[in-house]
Amino acid sequence: EAAPAWAMGDQDRLKQALLNLADNALRVTPPGRAVLLRVEAAPGRAAVAVEDEGPGVAPELRRRIWERGSRGGDPATDGSAGLGLAIVGEVAAAHDGRAYLDEAWGPGARFVLELPALAPPHEADRRGR
Repeated sequence: EAAPAWAMGDQDRLKQALLNLADNALRVTPPGRAVLLRVEAAPGRAAVAVEDEGPGVAPELRRRIWERGSRGGDPATDGSAGLGLAIVGEVAAAHDGRAYLDEAWGPGARFVLELPALAPPHEADRRGR
C-alpha cells in the first residue's frame, strides 16, 4: 500500500502522460507477466512509477527515447509512432517536474513521472465540506 501523494496539474495532460507510460509497458511486456503502477510520496515530490517485465531499454537508446520520433524497441514490431515518451517528458516539464527512466532497474523497465508535491488537503476538504 502506498501513502497518498498529492500534486496539482492539468488533469487531461497528466492522464495523457500516464496512459502513454502504461501503454508502452503493456506493449512490451510478454503475456502473463506484470505491469505495476506504483504511487510514491517523498518530501517535496509526488510520483507515479510504471514498472514492466519487458526487455528493458538498451543503453544506447536511453537518451534518445525522450525525443519525438524515437522508439525504444524494434521498429518492425514496436507498434509506436515514437511520440509517447516525448509527450511524457513535455507534460512533466510543463508541471515543473521530470520524467525519467530508472536505469538501475531491471530486468524490465521502470519509468517515473515525478511532480512537485502539495500538502495533503484536510479530510473535510476531500469530502467537499
